[in-house]
Amino acid sequence: MLTGLDTPTLLAGGAGPDRPDLHTEATFTVGADLTASLHQLAREQRVTLSTVLQAS
Repeated sequence: MLTGLDTPTLLAGGAGPDRPDLHTEATFTVGADLTASLHQLAREQRVTLSTVLQAS
């Protein structure tokens, strides 16, 4: 149990309409070789490709 914690604890402030500076979006294209390498890395680490990309 989390002794002494009676209410939820905010771990990070959320991005939202009032904080558009906290949201960034990027679009890019990668080649077949890099795609294959990223898939292989994900398999080796037993995570999804999405996790690999988010961690980068």
